[in-house]
Amino acid sequence: MTIEQRVTSECRKIGVPAHIMGYHYVRDAIMMVIKDLDFLKHVTKEIYPTIAKEAGTISSNVERAIRHAIDVAWTHGNLEYQNEVFGYSIAVNRDRPTNSQFIATIADKVKLDTIEANLIEINNLDFNALTTRDVELLCMRYNVHAICEGGKIVKFEYDE
Repeated sequence: MTIEQRVTSECRKIGVPAHIMGYHYVRDAIMMVIKDLDFLKHVTKEIYPTIAKEAGTISSNVERAIRHAIDVAWTHGNLEYQNEVFGYSIAVNRDRPTNSQFIATIADKVKLDTIEANLIEINNLDFNALTTRDVELLCMRYNVHAICEGGKIVKFEYDE
């Protein structure tokens, strides 16, 4: 599953309806943050204007559409899943997260889920079929190191 597909899946599971404009804007905002975490420092100065320019609208419309999408999700969405992702402090009273909280939380979840999925995928490889160059490439691409026992790779772990 691609990162964009993971973002889409998370938005749908939480309850953001795909037919409203804010759905598309929030997905774009999350993708921007996944690609560059610094965008979170400047949501109103960078994320909204960038999305607005691409959509042919203004920043305030983007901000309002994202807020509306989150409001709809918190009113009609999956409370159990919202609790799982955002914690009970936000969802118990049905208080919705801010736009920035929503974007940051989903971006973080998708990044962590992707890392976990990559590690599972790597560890499901046939290690005996890997060349030294394959191992080097895996280690560089996924920022992992090989764990060996008896001269053979038994698993990969993430570098900390």
